[in-house]
Amino acid sequence: MMATPSTHEYFPAPTGSPKRQVVVLLVLLALAVGVRVWLMDHSATISKDGVGYVAMARAMEVDAGQAIRTHRRHPGYPSAIVLTHGALRSMGVVDDSVEGWDRAGRWVSIMASAVVLAGLWLLAAHAFDRRVAWITVLLSLFARKWAAAGADVLADPLCVAFQLWAALAALGAVACYRDRPKRAWLLVLLTGVGAAGAYYVRPEGGQVIIAAGVCWLICAGWRDRRWGWALLAGAMALVV
Repeated sequence: MMATPSTHEYFPAPTGSPKRQVVVLLVLLALAVGVRVWLMDHSATISKDGVGYVAMARAMEVDAGQAIRTHRRHPGYPSAIVLTHGALRSMGVVDDSVEGWDRAGRWVSIMASAVVLAGLWLLAAHAFDRRVAWITVLLSLFARKWAAAGADVLADPLCVAFQLWAALAALGAVACYRDRPKRAWLLVLLTGVGAAGAYYVRPEGGQVIIAAGVCWLICAGWRDRRWGWALLAGAMALVV
């Protein structure tokens, strides 16, 4: 009988010094933030959607329930703007003007886009190798449309960040569910949290849970005949 391939063959670990990889990645993330801050400072206006997000965020600071009922948007991104604006205002970086709220919304996108780049590196490094990971990050770093979205008041970077890390958690659960079941269940839980966060930001963001369920059914159910684990993992992630 042919032996079942090890999960490490499907998700090989990146090689090289981990400390050096982390340092280089942090430098690239800092560069990504710097590029987007420059774009933020050299862009006088925000997108049409951004105007709506800022209006909802300002209304949520006064009455969150009423703002959610009035504005036809998911409240995740405006909530992040409210929290970021409060933090920046306490540091004296922004004020209560419209420009201050715009800047808070841009900072949410800037930091979310950096989180996406970190997730892309991790996904590419484990699915392929370090060289592919670095190329992926560099291409994403200087991609014009993605850089512009990361410096605007848009929900896309935050939604993608939740989706990407939910997908990473789902893949991690597959990689360790046989050898480290407790860690696998924690990753299943994090998959559900990430999918919920993505849905809270944009309605289509929650679709990542479907991809995770398919992944578990194929890898754990069809490949390893662990249908019970795959179905239970999907149910647990959906409940979250």
